[in-house]
Amino acid sequence: MPYREDIMSLFSPVIQNRICFITRRLARVYRLDLEDEEELQQDAFLELLRALKKFNPAYGSKRAFSSGVLDKWYMHTARSIRQRRERLQMYRFSEFEGEPLDIVDLSPCHVRAADARMDLEASLSLLPRDLRWLAEELKYKSVREIAEDAGLHRGTVYRRFTRLRVLLREILDENE
Repeated sequence: MPYREDIMSLFSPVIQNRICFITRRLARVYRLDLEDEEELQQDAFLELLRALKKFNPAYGSKRAFSSGVLDKWYMHTARSIRQRRERLQMYRFSEFEGEPLDIVDLSPCHVRAADARMDLEASLSLLPRDLRWLAEELKYKSVREIAEDAGLHRGTVYRRFTRLRVLLREILDENE
């Protein structure tokens, strides 16, 4: 297996500098340490090496191709770091700093939230069919879109929405 410097020498200094720049930017934005920055550099080089087998000089230069690959890699990597951090924020950390993340947060507020979601699903099943349909549509569409798709006036959809809220509140209050 060639050393990192040997792999880097396969690319022009412009591409090498670009990789260093984007990995430095990721490390700065997401406050990564030096080891993580070096791993990102290696990942970027590997991604570029994998993509080179798709390179066709008839369509453009190696430099332009590499820039496109690195731009996509940067966006994907930034998104995955951000999503990983968002998932980790769901967990509550205590004195177990540095331990594996196999701690599931079962604090009362999370249990109440899960219970509320289950109560809501059960309550939706008790609604009349037209209001149950409206509740399902509201998950994915705006009131305007629902009115257009159903061929109804927007005011009619708003009235049904108000009826839906009143009935749901009554059903949920009965269950408490």
